[in-house]
Amino acid sequence: LTEQRALQQSLEEKEKQYRTLMNNTPGAVFRCLLDEHWTMKFISPSVSDLTGYSPQEFTDGKITFAQIINNDDVAHIDEVMEKAIAERNQYAVEYRIRHRNGKVVWVLDQGTINENSDSKQKWIDGVLIDITARHEYEESLKKAKQEAEAAAQAKQSFMANMSHEIRTPMNAIIGFSDILMDSPLSKEQQKHIITVNKSARSLLHLLNEVLDSAKLEKGKLDIHAEHFNLQALLDNIVSTFWLEAKRKDILLDLIIADNVAPIYIGDESRIRQVMNNLIGNAIKFTEQGSVTISVSQTQNKQLFFEVQDSGIGIAKHRLDAIFQPFEQADGTMTRRFGGTGLGTTISKQLVELMGGSIGAISEEGKGSCFYFSLPLQEGDISQVDTLTCNQLNLPKLRILVVDDIEQNVELLNILLSQAGHTISTAQNGLEAIAAFEQQSFDVILMDIHMPECDGITACKEIREIEKIRCLKITPIIALTASVLQQDKITTKQAGMNGFANKPVDINQLNHEIAKVLGLEVNKITNNKVGDEKKHINYDKGVLMWGSKEKLNTEIGLFLSNHQQSILRLTEPMLSEEEQKAILHTLKGVAGNLALAKLLYLLSNAEKEREKESFPTLIAECEQEWQTLIALLADQPQSSSQQQPIHETSLGAFISQIEALQAQAEHAEIDDDLLSLVQSQAPATYQDQVVEICAHFENFDFDAASTALSALKHTLQAAKEHV
Repeated sequence: LTEQRALQQSLEEKEKQYRTLMNNTPGAVFRCLLDEHWTMKFISPSVSDLTGYSPQEFTDGKITFAQIINNDDVAHIDEVMEKAIAERNQYAVEYRIRHRNGKVVWVLDQGTINENSDSKQKWIDGVLIDITARHEYEESLKKAKQEAEAAAQAKQSFMANMSHEIRTPMNAIIGFSDILMDSPLSKEQQKHIITVNKSARSLLHLLNEVLDSAKLEKGKLDIHAEHFNLQALLDNIVSTFWLEAKRKDILLDLIIADNVAPIYIGDESRIRQVMNNLIGNAIKFTEQGSVTISVSQTQNKQLFFEVQDSGIGIAKHRLDAIFQPFEQADGTMTRRFGGTGLGTTISKQLVELMGGSIGAISEEGKGSCFYFSLPLQEGDISQVDTLTCNQLNLPKLRILVVDDIEQNVELLNILLSQAGHTISTAQNGLEAIAAFEQQSFDVILMDIHMPECDGITACKEIREIEKIRCLKITPIIALTASVLQQDKITTKQAGMNGFANKPVDINQLNHEIAKVLGLEVNKITNNKVGDEKKHINYDKGVLMWGSKEKLNTEIGLFLSNHQQSILRLTEPMLSEEEQKAILHTLKGVAGNLALAKLLYLLSNAEKEREKESFPTLIAECEQEWQTLIALLADQPQSSSQQQPIHETSLGAFISQIEALQAQAEHAEIDDDLLSLVQSQAPATYQDQVVEICAHFENFDFDAASTALSALKHTLQAAKEHV
């Protein structure tokens, strides 16, 4: 019996080990029959904590495990078990059970299905683990995710509504101020309306920055690669900032390396946006000195842009943060200079979206250099979209304008009527449908968000009418302040043919109308002469100087003050450096004054400086100079200029000179006083006054103060002899 007793003792020890193991297993270990009741043959004591019932209650059949399973989970459990039986595999399933105290417990049931080959009876050996805490955590994560998604959706809706609400009144402000700027106004009124227009456009720029940042953050901003003229783009950008730099007496220079091609393939509007941000910042943070824009091509054929300024600079410990959202060089920047702090962030995101890289180097108090590179391929000039460059003259059209904002309707009515179109209006979708049923239109401009019946519903109804009556499709352009891509998709799905933004850009709207009407570029009458053939590009010049009158005045001063410079270019004793400097100065000023043909000739002369054709080109420049003088003489004078001008008395003239000198000492300019002095100065002193005015126009206040002091001394001496 010794051997039998030893075997029994060994079995008891092993059973004790297994029982200890099962009792300490995290979860309830069980064996049950594979029947509808899940009849328990064995279940470890841990089941008491899990269910509130003792193991004996399950094994004695006082309660079955099936009774405490949540009814809603039974179908899912059966599906898992059937699959495990069919594949003769292990299973794992999560479901809910009802604790004895009534609370819901989530369990993870993992087990193996076994079968007795003789009796064909099946049973399960498995373990039940309490996963309630984990499941509650997962549910909290799901809820947090849903709340975050709802917040993001609310933010998107808020952005859309904010965009619409701000852009709608801004549309009227910019549009009507544009019209007023082209109207005959006094100098003071012209100055005020230009301020209103610029402020509105500045506000629009800030709004666009916020919206662009939001779209970039969500990855919703696309890059469109097209053939574009890089040199024309750079010239346009620099011209835009030139007047601002001139007002601060900052030298703004553009240097394009010889290895840079004229045409590239890329997103012209996004490159413009990056350059505008960097150049705008450079001018804003530079009190004196210069801002230099350089463009070159690297050895690996990437375009390399640099914007170097001599401004306030950035501290080293702030340099990395300068590309972070809403960050500036230090906390005083916003108060001192304004801005959102998004410009450099958006620039970084855009450059990286275009496949490039951006960075900055700076020394506090000495200036900064922002640079970026883009992997752009050279393009084909024949592929440049001239539609985007030219002012279109559309054929006379019948246009239905639908908008619930009265100012928007009136503005579009004025802009489109000026081009000779016949305009009908409606204030909501119902009126638009009624107007469409009464007469036919060549194109419909439809606002999306309107009361009673919105633009989407109206468009669908119009398309249904066309279908029933077998009518030709009338192009419908969505006219909206919204910037969301979803709105563009919605309009397209509703049957709209185009999309134009508010505030209204009449040139962009004309292009959209041309596109939906299927008008090709060569079929559109275009009276615009090539820029290089124009004597004075008034479209560009007025944008920079604010009015035609102001531009003509500046051109007159330039032609008068630099007459000798153009003549000196062919002097044999003129050094190479002097010749180069004169050409560079004349070319820069000619570009800033929109003297297109003179700029073209001077640019060619600068390139051909060491060739035989140089004297011929300078002769052409001199001829163009005389042509410009004649053109200015033929310009109709403003009402103020047409009035007879009387010379002022010597005493009053001295008072005016003293007032100008006080302004020069404070680095200020009163345009009205300057014009008054220039127009009413005694003939004897006209030459000195022209020189003084030139100093003011060049922001050379020291020279102006010296000249004024000398003139004042001369006038006082003359007065004593009277």
